[in-house]
Amino acid sequence: MLPSSLLRVKVRGRWVKPAFSHLTDLELYVADWLIEVFESSVGSRLRELEARLEEVEAKAVDYGVHFKEVRGLVHLLRRRASFARPKVRVDPIRARLEVFRQGPALTPEERAEALRRAASRLGVGVEEVERSFEAAYEEEMVLERFSPPTAEELLRQYNLALLQTLCFKAVSMEAWVRGSGGAVKRLLRAAKRLGLMYVAEQAGGGVRLAIDGPASAVRHVERYGTRLAKLIPLIVAAEDWRLKVRVSRGGSTKLMLLDSSCSRLLPPKPVEEVEFDSQVEEDFYTRFNAARLGWEAVREPEPLVVDGVVMIPDFALVRGDTKVYLEIVGFWTPSYLKRKLEKLRRLRGVDVIVAVDEELACSELEELPFDVVLYRRRLDIGEVYRRLKRYEAPQAEPSEERVEELKLPEEAAKYLAGVERERLSVVIRRLIQLGVPRDQVYRAIQEAGLKVRWRTLTEGEVVREG
Repeated sequence: MLPSSLLRVKVRGRWVKPAFSHLTDLELYVADWLIEVFESSVGSRLRELEARLEEVEAKAVDYGVHFKEVRGLVHLLRRRASFARPKVRVDPIRARLEVFRQGPALTPEERAEALRRAASRLGVGVEEVERSFEAAYEEEMVLERFSPPTAEELLRQYNLALLQTLCFKAVSMEAWVRGSGGAVKRLLRAAKRLGLMYVAEQAGGGVRLAIDGPASAVRHVERYGTRLAKLIPLIVAAEDWRLKVRVSRGGSTKLMLLDSSCSRLLPPKPVEEVEFDSQVEEDFYTRFNAARLGWEAVREPEPLVVDGVVMIPDFALVRGDTKVYLEIVGFWTPSYLKRKLEKLRRLRGVDVIVAVDEELACSELEELPFDVVLYRRRLDIGEVYRRLKRYEAPQAEPSEERVEELKLPEEAAKYLAGVERERLSVVIRRLIQLGVPRDQVYRAIQEAGLKVRWRTLTEGEVVREG
């Protein structure tokens, strides 16, 4: 991405789009010039490099290239450069401390005397102290290495950076992609790894992703925006793609529409690999498998397709032929939570455990027809294992062995006997208060002659059958 101060866009009414470079001869010439300046400045001080770049910027602006574009290209080139402090005999910090110990120096004579005394104490010459003193400044750093792109690669990367920077202010993003099965699977897994709030569904021969943007996030806007930016290269590298983004800009919401006709202006391949970006998931995966509980946590299981909606659980917990999926809910907004609950409610014949950060927990999650585990900072593998035990195949028993009878506390049995119609969340909380284990609540409701009816996606009620 680029600093927001270097973002260039074109706005017309309610529409907005990045002010892409069109790889004109003039832009290619300026890009080549900037690359040559970096290459020829290896071994030079940063202040010398910056002085040469300012000269190029001034000339480029005279030629008709916007100064923000020039500075954006320089910003990307600096990422390819490696700087180091100049080699001096005395550590720069030590030299500065020794000079400052000599007291204030308000005149050239006093400065010279402070340097002389510091040199005497350090056992080096005055010139060496002065070089060491100045080496602490950033502008004195030396360009050691530079990995040059071609001018065309640089301009394409600049266009991608513009798009990423604009999407940092996105309220929502809808992406449609079509490509090879492997490419689409990599995109979906990247969205999952990055912890983005999204819903994926099959559409028009491809996959459509509805993604909540950084401007809609409850918190951690900057971190979430960075994660979204990492997904964009995978989208625009697809064979066919479309983007519809609602962007918060200047106190209003603008709409950006782009499609694969822009691909010629963007990098043909993803510029970076998406790394595993959830500490909670990585920590759970490592500790759970190390505990040797008889279950294996498998990352990136095959996607589940439910009524055309694509869902990739965070883990599949596997024991022999038994498979239980684990879904970890991190970032969420009300609209995202509603979509997430809708997907989970559609699941049939699939065993799922839902883990929720207790700081984000809400009553709607308590009403899910799945085991819900709350966690703070890290997921308790003991809590997950206790939920998994109910899915373990029982040991061989004599055929006449009966299922253990559910024994309810007397007060809980009386409470259920008096229920005719009540909100599910109220019944769940009351039964837990009366000593019914959470994993036995639904069985207790059923055996009391009651059933659950869902009134909305997030609200259910308990009613007496009959």
